[in-house]
Amino acid sequence: MLKYRIQSILFVLVAFMLGCNEYMIVGVLKDIHSDMGTPLATLGILVTLFALVYSICTPFISLLSARFKRHNVLFALLVIFLVANTWTAIAPNFISLLLSRVLAGATAGSIISITVVMASFQVSLHHQKKRLH
Repeated sequence: MLKYRIQSILFVLVAFMLGCNEYMIVGVLKDIHSDMGTPLATLGILVTLFALVYSICTPFISLLSARFKRHNVLFALLVIFLVANTWTAIAPNFISLLLSRVLAGATAGSIISITVVMASFQVSLHHQKKRLH
């Protein structure tokens, strides 16, 4: 029972992390503007492009990764997501920042998809075991 609670908490934390990643950039656009000197209107592309790449790449990456073990794919995507966000934090210019957001967006949708699927299987298994006892 404890195992399922821990897994559920981890799934919720991953979903929270992904949601924060998508919208957190909005709160720091003025700081990015002051650091890089890029116009605020141009910085809005960071949010738009993230959402666009997220919506386009999610089904494709999910389909391509379907033949591999979910845990391995999830771990690989989380590593790529970590690299993308680290790159975002240290991006020296706007183009680099834009590319890092594209990479983060490409992985974020598939991470949440895999997490939801894994969570549904965990709940199903847990309830199946309860019915047997």
